[in-house]
Amino acid sequence: MTSKKIRLVLCGATGRMGRRVAALAPERNFSIEAGCENLKSVISRADVVLDFSVPEASLRHLEAAAAQKKPFVCGVTGLSGAQQKRVARLASRTAVVWASNMSAGVCVLRRLVRLAAGGLAGFDPSIVEIHHAQKVDAPSGTALALAQELSAAGSRRPPISSIRGGDVVGEHRILFAGVGEQLELIHRAASRDVFAIGALRAARWIYRKPAGFYTLEQVLGLAGQ
Repeated sequence: MTSKKIRLVLCGATGRMGRRVAALAPERNFSIEAGCENLKSVISRADVVLDFSVPEASLRHLEAAAAQKKPFVCGVTGLSGAQQKRVARLASRTAVVWASNMSAGVCVLRRLVRLAAGGLAGFDPSIVEIHHAQKVDAPSGTALALAQELSAAGSRRPPISSIRGGDVVGEHRILFAGVGEQLELIHRAASRDVFAIGALRAARWIYRKPAGFYTLEQVLGLAGQ
């Protein structure tokens, strides 16, 4: 892993996540070159583009990054199926990490969900996710990703309950209800810093990687385990 200072173009810099990335970047040996308002003019000077904006804007930013073969890290959720296919096509031109949740804890949670679903045949899974009142998408991207893990492991598609209120950063609960016993897996984010730190970790990891779509599991060294 390189220790050089990584130059970031930060998209969505004025949002909740963008502000935390900007605050934490300097102490982790990153410099913020510019926001995406000046993307086309500054991207040539950047090492990595990091995006926490909104789906349609993120795709435009990825197009610009791919045109100059700049690595791209994004934590935006709520993409349609067609938009996800566009991301996959663009990843053939530059390195991309696109994750619905950038926290290490949620990355491990997804693996635990797969393990539990494989070992608890016949149990009924369900998901409850809680976020702040201003969160637009429901269910959350993380809840949908967890549901996909369950389906991929052969479990039945779970019901998802979405709760919006207050200033809750994020909570996800997965309940496996069986006869005479239940198993519950819970992840709570107490601060948006966990997502910002994960995104910065991905940005350093992806620097100088070849074109392709990479997962947070690969960033954390969990892939193949």
